Amino acid sequence: MPRYGRGLRFVRLLLNMLHMRVTPGGVGIRVGFPLFGLIATVVLATAWLTASAEPGLEGVTGILNVPTAEVAKDGEFYAGFGRNENKVRYPGRTQRNYFVGVGFLPRVEVVARYIDFPEIQDPGIPGFGTRKDRSVNAKVQLLSEERAPVSLAVGMYDVGGKAVIERGTYGVASKTIGPARVTLGVGNKRLDGVFGGVEISPIPQLDLMYEYDTYDHNFGVRLNPHPDWHLTLGSVNEDFSWGVSYGKVLPSSKNPKDAPSERHIERMPLVDGMGSEQMDALAARLAREGMVDVQCKAREGELAVKYENRRFRHEEDAWAFVCLWAAVHAPDGADRLRVVTRREHDFVITTEFARDDVLAYVNGEMSGAELCRRIAIRDYRSPGYEYDASSALHGAKRGATDIYFYPANALDLGAAYAPVKQRSGVGVKHYSSLAPRFTLYGQEEIPISNNLDKRDNPFAVRELLTYGRAWEPSFYGLVEAGYFGEHRWGGQAELRKYWDDSRFDLGVTGGWVRNKRTDDWEEMVLASGSVRVPSLNLSLTGHTGRFLSGDEGFMFTAGRRFGGYSIELFVFNTDYTENEAGVRFSIPIAGFCETAPRRVRVSVAPDFQYEYRTSAPYSAEFLHFYGSVDICRKWMYPWYLREHLKLLRRASGTGACGGN
Repeated sequence: MPRYGRGLRFVRLLLNMLHMRVTPGGVGIRVGFPLFGLIATVVLATAWLTASAEPGLEGVTGILNVPTAEVAKDGEFYAGFGRNENKVRYPGRTQRNYFVGVGFLPRVEVVARYIDFPEIQDPGIPGFGTRKDRSVNAKVQLLSEERAPVSLAVGMYDVGGKAVIERGTYGVASKTIGPARVTLGVGNKRLDGVFGGVEISPIPQLDLMYEYDTYDHNFGVRLNPHPDWHLTLGSVNEDFSWGVSYGKVLPSSKNPKDAPSERHIERMPLVDGMGSEQMDALAARLAREGMVDVQCKAREGELAVKYENRRFRHEEDAWAFVCLWAAVHAPDGADRLRVVTRREHDFVITTEFARDDVLAYVNGEMSGAELCRRIAIRDYRSPGYEYDASSALHGAKRGATDIYFYPANALDLGAAYAPVKQRSGVGVKHYSSLAPRFTLYGQEEIPISNNLDKRDNPFAVRELLTYGRAWEPSFYGLVEAGYFGEHRWGGQAELRKYWDDSRFDLGVTGGWVRNKRTDDWEEMVLASGSVRVPSLNLSLTGHTGRFLSGDEGFMFTAGRRFGGYSIELFVFNTDYTENEAGVRFSIPIAGFCETAPRRVRVSVAPDFQYEYRTSAPYSAEFLHFYGSVDICRKWMYPWYLREHLKLLRRASGTGACGGN
C-alpha cells in the first residue's frame, strides 16, 4: 500500500475497498496503472451519474492533476485556488495555484494561472518572497461525445512559452461508458508520459476521482454543495491536497433568458396627435426617462425618435428601452417607427420596424427569427425625405457631467525570480459634454497601498479633450489631445470605415506626443482591421505598424461579449519583445443606479476595465487604447443588435411600458 501522509480517511477506505496494490515502476506507465480496468468494471455495474467538467487543482478542467477531454462551457467563467505538489519540478514541495479560466469559444478553454512555492524562498534577493511563476494555458476540444464516439482534446501549459517552472503539451481522450467517464492521454514535460483517470458520481453533490499523473496514483472527492461552488479534497502525489473554485456561465446569445413579457403589453399613447406640439410633449416625456438630446419627428404614418443614452449602464439596453417605449407610447397614427441612436450628437444606428411587430414579439406572439426578418437595423444614413412635424431638442447633453468611482489597481506579478508588486486604490473618472461632438474626459487615481512605484499622492492617469465625427456611410473620425499618462502630452487621430452592417472595418491611427520623462518626442502609426462573427459575438482585430517609442510589430486581438461582460485575449510581437500575450476585460460594477440622471451625476462606474500583459511596459503600447472609435461605439453594431433582440423583452421590466 502507498504512504498516505496527511490523506483523509475516505482515501484509505477507498483503497481498502478496491484492494489496490501499487508497486514502483520506471518512466512511463507503472504496474498499478491497470487499476483503470478494475474501476471501469466496477462503475459499469452501478447506476451512478457521470461527473461534469470542473477545474482541477491547477485550473485546467480535469480530475486532480490531469486534464480531461472536456472543456469549460462556452461563456463559462471560473476562478479558484488549488494546493498540490509539483512532482516534476520540486518534489516534496507544496505548490499553490491561483487561477482564472473562461470558455472563450465553443470548445476552447483558456486559463490564466499564477503559482508559488511557499517553502522555497531566497532571502538574498530583496523582496523576492517565494518562488513563483505565471502562465496562460489553453485546451481545444477537437471532438465531442455529442457527435463522436469519444471526446478528444489537445492542450498546452504556458501558451506563450515564457513560464520558467511549468510547461507542457498533451493530447487526451475521454469516453463515457454507462455511468463512468474514463480519461486517457499522453503528454510531455509537465505530464511526461501516459496519464489517465476515472470520475464517478454517486450523487450530483459528490464526485469520486482516481487518476494516474505519470508519477503517482491520486485519489480524491469533489464536493458540489451548489452548482457554482466546488471543493476538492484528495491524496495527490502521496500528500493531502485541496482546492476550491467558483464558476458561472455568463449570458450570451447562446444561452438567452428570452421569455415573453409576464403581462400583455399594449399600446398606451401619451399624445393624441402627430403635430409639432404633440411631438414636443412626447420628446419631453422620453427626456424625463433619462435620455438626452431627444427629438421626435413625424410624417404620415411614421414616428422618428432620436436620442442619446445617459441612463442605462450599457447602450444596447437603452436601445431596447427606447424601441419598446416608442412602440407603446407613440400616437395612434404612427404604425411605422424609426429609432435613431446618437453618440456625442452624431447618428450611429438606425432601427426601423412596424410598431405591432415589436409588441407581438414582446408578448410572445412572434418568434425572434420572424422579427429579425422584419426589422431593419443598420448604420445610420439619411432617410432621404422631410418630416411634417418636429419637436425641440429636449434634455440637452451639453454641460452635463458624470463622475464615476471605481477600484483601481496596477499589478506586476513578477517572473520566477522577481518580487510581486502592486498599487491599489480608488480611481475617479469624469466625463463632461462641452459642446456637440466635444467632450472632456479625465481619469485620476488615489493610491492606498503601493509597493509598485513611488506614487503615494493622487495623480492624473489621463486628461483629454475629444472631438468625434461621423459621416455617411459608416465613416467615423476621432481626435484626442491632452495628457495621455506616463508623462506624455500630445494628440492622436483615428479614421475608421465600416462595411456590411459593421461586420468589417479598416482604420488608421496616428499619434504624436512629448514624453517629459525622456524629454523626447514619440510617435504612433498603426493600421488596423476587424472581422466580426455575429453568431459568437466575436471580434477579430489586427494592428500593425509602429507602436509608441518606435516599437514596430503587430498585435492580434480576439474579443467576445457576454451580456454586459467583455473579454479580449491578445498576442503581440514587436521590436521590444518576442511573442507575448495579455487579456483585457470589462465587468459591471455593483451599485451603478440606472435612473434618470441629474445635470451632474456622481456614481460608481458602470464597468471595471482592466488590462494585464505578460511583457514589461513600453512594448506594443497604445495611446489611451480605450479611446478608439470602436470603443466609443460600445458594441452598437447592427449585427450585434439583431443577435440580441431578446433585449426588447427584457426592456418590458425596466419601465418602458409605464404610463408615467
